[in-house]
Amino acid sequence: MIIFLGQKVSDVQLSLAESEIQHCLKTLRKKTGDKIVVHDGKGSAYEAMITDPSKKQILADIITETQHPRLDTLHLTIALTKSLDRIEWLVSKSVEIGVTDFTFVNCKRSEKRHYRYERMQRIIESACKQSLKYHFPSLTEEVLPFNQSLLLDTKIQSKYIASYNQENAHLSSLASDAKSAHVIIGPEGDFTPEEVDYAVANGYTQINLGNQRLRTETAGLYAMTLLRAALDTTH
Repeated sequence: MIIFLGQKVSDVQLSLAESEIQHCLKTLRKKTGDKIVVHDGKGSAYEAMITDPSKKQILADIITETQHPRLDTLHLTIALTKSLDRIEWLVSKSVEIGVTDFTFVNCKRSEKRHYRYERMQRIIESACKQSLKYHFPSLTEEVLPFNQSLLLDTKIQSKYIASYNQENAHLSSLASDAKSAHVIIGPEGDFTPEEVDYAVANGYTQINLGNQRLRTETAGLYAMTLLRAALDTTH
């Protein structure tokens, strides 16, 4: 099923996003009278009929509207890798899994401290369309300082910081109790002891992700998979 992005312009009509116009008209050759499926990234999905296609705007009359509930909160905060391709891959796959919020964090040992917000937003939107996710995950525009990133989720039930320490509980032993979760994954050099101590002082539980040595993006996807599976099982 091909899904287009768009927004309501009235109670009975919607407009496709500008980024969808060429794909709709040139690639798929849609025309007046054709039915399409549209969602707005905020939980609403529409069946609609194209009434006014042009190179500047495509309008469609709404036939049906369906509301989709938001997934339980699953927030990933992660340090950027030197190659942003790896983080882009992680974000795309995490959207498919059902991550609801993304934050990039600047740690003491971070290798990269900037990224292109618009490009990452497009990756999120594309992954949402492909995996039938009707709510766009939130994404912080800036890479946040470590201390600031800890304060984003005051209402999250379960907050974890992943650090390689065999004395830490494995995430899988804690995930079944989660109803909403925030995980912080550090750079490949790991967090400093001071960063871990600060997180613990602010309500985060130290966890490990097993005895295997994982790259940053692999650790992020592994943690998100465990938690989404646990969150989905509780319903």
